[in-house]
Amino acid sequence: MYETRYPSPSGHVKVGYRRAPNFLERLGSSMVGSVIGLILVAGACALLFWNEGRSVYTYDVISEAQRSCQSVGDPSFSSDHLINQLIHLTGTLSTAEVITDVPYGVSVRAAKLRRRVEMYQWVEESRTVEHKEHDGSIRTETHYSYSEMWRDHLVSSLAFDDVRHENPREMPVMSTEVIADRVSVGVYILGSEAVGMVENWQRVVLSTPFNSGLQLHNNMLYHGNPAYPHVGDVRVSFEYAGSTLPGQEDRVSVVARQGPGHVLSSYHSQVHTGYTILYLHMGSLGIEEVFESEYSSNSTLTWVLRLVGLLLMFVGFNMVTRILVTLVDWLPLVRELVALSAFLLSLVLALSLSLVVVAIAWIRYRPLYGLALLTGAALPFVLSRLVSDKNKRRQ
Repeated sequence: MYETRYPSPSGHVKVGYRRAPNFLERLGSSMVGSVIGLILVAGACALLFWNEGRSVYTYDVISEAQRSCQSVGDPSFSSDHLINQLIHLTGTLSTAEVITDVPYGVSVRAAKLRRRVEMYQWVEESRTVEHKEHDGSIRTETHYSYSEMWRDHLVSSLAFDDVRHENPREMPVMSTEVIADRVSVGVYILGSEAVGMVENWQRVVLSTPFNSGLQLHNNMLYHGNPAYPHVGDVRVSFEYAGSTLPGQEDRVSVVARQGPGHVLSSYHSQVHTGYTILYLHMGSLGIEEVFESEYSSNSTLTWVLRLVGLLLMFVGFNMVTRILVTLVDWLPLVRELVALSAFLLSLVLALSLSLVVVAIAWIRYRPLYGLALLTGAALPFVLSRLVSDKNKRRQ
């Protein structure tokens, strides 16, 4: 049964009561949690195994590119003898046109122009607190608060607990991106995939809008009064990437396949099917610097995914072992000791199984490293057995 109170126009509290679950219900919930935990552990194993293969294959592909890539030097001159080969070049971006966001009359000399639209909307936030009553029931208080904020996506108010706060059903203006038809570095033309990698976004400095219905404030165009916005009002800002303004051109360093017409596109790896080579970095980087950056990026991603896999595995094992806590939750002191033991057990299992999975993956891809890792993963169990045997001999 619920009771709703409205302490202020911008929020309210919903109060409810429910029966506390009995032991069998708590045990059932723990068993469901254990099943979900096992699924998380299986998913973590799959992620860790896939990540090691991805890391090794990516390293091989970068090495392949490093061995076969040739630097063309000055991009103002063509290198017809390197058609369909992997090349490296460094130079300034250029475009043959000024790109324009026509509805707002914003123009720039750049590879890309992006319109970012935000709408003033109601946003709901909720916080739930539970209290145990004297009769054993659980009192639930859900605090809802509502505030008006700028959001770059549509916030649906249909699911709001308080229907008095209503947002528009659609964005009156959409975000969009304009891309130059031809972006080049010297005589070489960047393919669409390469242009997509130009991501050094900077704000466009706006001038007085040509539309009298717009107001300029803080370098943004407002549909409405910027000082006193209302729900449904819109503001628009603009960003560009890859400046080609004379005297302010951005420099890029590219490793790509030179196709017919000097178009730079992806190079298909000859070492691993399905892997492609296309690297674009902002700034002037030599050929070795480009590959060092790619090796570093691959290593960073590998460790991030390893940590994600380890965390998922720990959470999974923690959910599996929660059933042990449930079995003794009517004994406070024992419950705390079992909870601590379950936590440590989950951590040890997650660390060891992660090493085992990584080792198995490396046995598949790099046998010697894999065997070394597998030995390291077995150490905790070996040491535990040795300590146990030593204790038995003392007794």
